[in-house]
Amino acid sequence: ILLAYFYLKLILLVFRNSRRYIKETYRLAILYLIS
Repeated sequence: ILLAYFYLKLILLVFRNSRRYIKETYRLAILYLIS
């Protein structure tokens, strides 16, 4: 449940600022995948 919530929050963040936080989101996604 927690993972789903985090994923949803990330998607929402990307949707809100897809141009500004695209790089940061990508990095976070990579870190999340590694973890």
